[in-house]
Amino acid sequence: RAELLGRDCVEEFPQLLGSESYEMHRLVMARRQPARFETVSPVLQRWISFSLYPDASGGISCYFQDISERKEAEAERERMLDAEHGARTRAEEANAVKSHFLATMSHELRTPLNAQIGYAQLLEMGLAGPLNQEQQRYIQRIVWSSTHLLGLINDILDFSKIEAGE
Repeated sequence: RAELLGRDCVEEFPQLLGSESYEMHRLVMARRQPARFETVSPVLQRWISFSLYPDASGGISCYFQDISERKEAEAERERMLDAEHGARTRAEEANAVKSHFLATMSHELRTPLNAQIGYAQLLEMGLAGPLNQEQQRYIQRIVWSSTHLLGLINDILDFSKIEAGE
C-alpha cells in the first residue's frame, strides 16, 4: 500500500491502459465525482469491484475487492435458472401433447363404444328377434361393461379438458 500511494496507476500497471478501469479512473479524475463499477481486471484476470473517490490533493482513492466467486455463483445461478426454465417449458409442452392425446384417444374410443352399446340395446329389445335367457344375460353384461368403460373414458376426457383449461 505504501509503495502505491501517490503513484500513477498506469505507471505501476501499464496493462490498464485502454481498459474499462483506466477509463473510469480518467472519468473520476475529470468529473471529480465518485464512481463504482465491476469489471474483469486486466492485471489480475479476476472480477473486481472498484470504488473510486476523488481526493482533495487532485488524485483519487481507489478501493477494490475481488468478487470473482460472487460472479461465478451468479453465473451458475443463471445457468441453473435457464436449465430450469428449459425443463419447465419441455414439461409444459409434453403435458399439452399428453392432454391432446387423451382428448383424441377418448373421442376415438367413445364413438365405436357408443355404437356397440346401441346395437347391444337393440338386441336386448328384441329388434333382431327374440333372445333366450342366456343370450339376454350376455347382452346385459355387454351393455353394463360397455357403459362402465364409457364412463371411464368420459372421466379421462373430462380430466384432459380440465388440464387443457377447457
